[in-house]
Amino acid sequence: MNKLPVTGREAFAQACRRLEEADNSDFMPSTDAMLLLRFCCGKPRYKLMQEFDEPLEPGDAARFAELVDRLISHEPLAYILGSEYLGDWEFKTAPGVLIPRDDSLTLVDKALSRLDKRRSYRVLELGCGSGALIATLALSRSHVKCVAVDIDPLAIALTKENLAYHEIEDRVQVLQGNWFEPVGKQRKFHLILSNPPYISTAEMAELPESVKKEPERALWGGEDGLDCYRQILPPAFDALEDNGWLLVEIGWKQGAAVKLMFEETGYCNVEIYQDEGNRDRVVAGQKMKTP
Repeated sequence: MNKLPVTGREAFAQACRRLEEADNSDFMPSTDAMLLLRFCCGKPRYKLMQEFDEPLEPGDAARFAELVDRLISHEPLAYILGSEYLGDWEFKTAPGVLIPRDDSLTLVDKALSRLDKRRSYRVLELGCGSGALIATLALSRSHVKCVAVDIDPLAIALTKENLAYHEIEDRVQVLQGNWFEPVGKQRKFHLILSNPPYISTAEMAELPESVKKEPERALWGGEDGLDCYRQILPPAFDALEDNGWLLVEIGWKQGAAVKLMFEETGYCNVEIYQDEGNRDRVVAGQKMKTP
């Protein structure tokens, strides 16, 4: 007797059960299963729900089960889907490049608060990854001229792809190299931001398995997690215009240590900002105009 074709509802229910049985606290079974089913079928949610009790297209059931297998094996959902949202904006993702996270919205928001909509600014992002942060700034502030730097060619390629996707490639210059090396010492910026690697050696071992699938070079910040701040803070001070700002994302236990590093480097008005979970997430400091 031939097996009847599986419906969308049946496939969805089975996927939810499998994700629940996987006992992974990172999974949101119904949400993740629906995202994978929509991706597999290439249909918006409303259309999928209209056809929920109809048989899936030939091959879609098997492909959907394969996608669920990949998620259960700890492949990041954003890599499977090929995109991720940062706030209201969607960005392409790819294995080998750090996935944008809403934790970084605090960094974006604090940067935007220092960029008046009516003025022109020069902004630099160090370690742009997917380009999600610098693209969000450019999309939110039409008069900002941006430079994005990353040492990794995969990140450079993905940043360019995301800028083209949002049609702002003419407003963001993308440079490959280590921190300030490709920028040159003569260029000055009104604002510099960075979400550098800041996970300590001890914390790396405790990361969720799915996060360990992301590139270590974009996560590990040295034994204490602070190596990149030591590399960034002094040259950033020299690269800022008078009264310009440096903003960096930090690990939630690093606020006091990074704030002290800012102050010892000569930054003024140093502040620690918390994310929506009330955890330290951003440190900002200003280079004051010299008398």
